[in-house]
Amino acid sequence: RLDTLRQWRNACDYQDSVPNLTSMMNDAIKEAEYIFNVLPNKT
Repeated sequence: RLDTLRQWRNACDYQDSVPNLTSMMNDAIKEAEYIFNVLPNKT
């Protein structure tokens, strides 16, 4: 999952045009939310 987020970020950083950017953005937010939710709670 983190690798996918990194690939998407690299595409946005280094490509002049990113196809389906809105879809990619929505998927990235969902993936990031999932990652944060599975992290252990350190309170």
